[in-house]
Amino acid sequence: MATLLQRGRLLAEGVPWLIDLHLRRLEKHPGADELLTGVMALLRDGLLPEEYQISAVSSHRLWVAKGAEQPYPLREMSDGYRTVAALVLDIARQIHDAYDGLDTVQTGDGGLAVTAPGVVLIDDVGAHLHVTWQRRIGD
Repeated sequence: MATLLQRGRLLAEGVPWLIDLHLRRLEKHPGADELLTGVMALLRDGLLPEEYQISAVSSHRLWVAKGAEQPYPLREMSDGYRTVAALVLDIARQIHDAYDGLDTVQTGDGGLAVTAPGVVLIDDVGAHLHVTWQRRIGD
């Protein structure tokens, strides 16, 4: 319910987790660099449509850019963009918490896959997603 009523609530757990990873990497915590690199690779793996990419994480936000355009905060994107980013971040965070790691491999089509076993159930996946994502979400 909170995500319906509070615009910024959707990214309330995922982005702070990612920012914490960024800060831990800067402080040279063991494993932080590898984990942040893996999560950012997942976020950049064709996640956003129209050639948008997650460009960076800083000490206070997640940045998005389209091609060579100037980056801007993810929170300024539409609900659909933020929903998919929040979904990927939450799944990555839950896998990391459950398996104490986030191992990934390159797939045959050049994509990235998480190797941890698990089941993700998403109710009404098309409710807030861009139409191009609705066609691709199963993959």
